[in-house]
Amino acid sequence: MPYANNSAFARQMREYLKGKRGRIDPETWDMYQRVLLQHGEAFGWKDSKTITVREMEVREADLMGRSSESTASVKMTILLSFLNYMGNKEARRFKKLCTIQPASDSVFMTEAEVASCRLIARGMSDMHELIFSLLTDNGLRPSDISRLTVENGRKLVQTGEAMILGKGRNGGKLGKMIISPITIPLLKRYMLGRTRMIGSETFTELILVEWPRKGVAPIDRKLIYKMMAPVFERAGLDASPRDGRKTCGNRVYRLDRDVAMAAMILRHGSPDVTFKHYIGADSVDMRDVQARIARNDPAALSQMVNGSL
Repeated sequence: MPYANNSAFARQMREYLKGKRGRIDPETWDMYQRVLLQHGEAFGWKDSKTITVREMEVREADLMGRSSESTASVKMTILLSFLNYMGNKEARRFKKLCTIQPASDSVFMTEAEVASCRLIARGMSDMHELIFSLLTDNGLRPSDISRLTVENGRKLVQTGEAMILGKGRNGGKLGKMIISPITIPLLKRYMLGRTRMIGSETFTELILVEWPRKGVAPIDRKLIYKMMAPVFERAGLDASPRDGRKTCGNRVYRLDRDVAMAAMILRHGSPDVTFKHYIGADSVDMRDVQARIARNDPAALSQMVNGSL
């Protein structure tokens, strides 16, 4: 620990960790120390009591961009525990906002927009439609798609489920994928075509692309973004493959309002992460509720019909 660092954050961190020693196992204590050092660096070692909600939001967004959702969630949990211990009133407000506020910084496609994108992708190629379906119907990340194996493909086609490798430390974290019935025929068609690719048998990766003069190679995240860009553009959407995954979570949630189910389909460790970052406010449903409330008020309804409201 940097005892030479005499900043407010460092002094408060030492006090907090001193209270934790003996109450948690040494490995966890070391992890708390590493994480708090990272937070201290990110906040410029400022007094923890003065860290604002906005600064916490920026920090969380940065963590989400650099690591998996579960890792970001753990690191933010440690930060909030520390800030609460030090009496930071904004930490409680941040937690409350996280609990009640759905995501609002993403593109959540409507069913009509999903259908439009699907038709556009279908018109471009079988590969475009398969990638779009893996993103939007199954909630895969672009990196998840690049990590799918031939064995994953066989199991998904045969049984409808497979343990796939997602983001995480030490090469990634395994999670169960239940494939959408929409995707199965697309995957079957692709796998049949894959057998005709010269050199495909030398790769364990499922999704391959053919390059002129270079032969076949596994698809990567950048290429997925490049392939999907014209699909969203032609549909008139300022969206990305990441928004396809978020739309999947939103669609599951809208079906039965079950955040836990959405978390399982997206392979999240915490439903809280799913709600905050992957469940968007649904304007269509909100308008429908407002309309139904209005219809229950005869006097107000009469004014609406007469045009006085």
